[in-house]
Amino acid sequence: MKTVKRKINPKKLLKRLFSALLLLIIIITMIIGISRLITYFSCNIDTENGVDEGIYVTLGDQEQYLLIRGENVENPVIIWLHGGPAAPDAFANYIFQKYLTADYTVVNWDQRGCGRTYFKNTDVDPNNETVSFEQAQEDLEELIDYAAKRFNKEKVII
Repeated sequence: MKTVKRKINPKKLLKRLFSALLLLIIIITMIIGISRLITYFSCNIDTENGVDEGIYVTLGDQEQYLLIRGENVENPVIIWLHGGPAAPDAFANYIFQKYLTADYTVVNWDQRGCGRTYFKNTDVDPNNETVSFEQAQEDLEELIDYAAKRFNKEKVII
């Protein structure tokens, strides 16, 4: 019997590899999208006196992003300070903060130079030159005043 050697067609091989890679990217994108939807709907707050919003407020001279969530705005207010610098985590807080939102109104803050606040202000401060410890303290003081006034509280938890 004669052995027949198959020639490898580089074009077909590249086409198959590209198709497999494209399929993998589509599957990963779908998994991420579905996971985000599940997280959103399982953590969505729609109580009568609740709050579940992402907004920008002016702190210092920049619009800064807040994700505010709680089942009852009469509850005590927590201002959540992320680590960093430049380590915003509001996008991931849905998971563990769902255990807090029944008893607290949680204000997640993307600080100056971080996350959505950074992207909102790239035209104002593209190199984050206004980011400093002192400026962060001033921004936080304004945020405390904003949260206390908005939710009619004398004190907030940081």
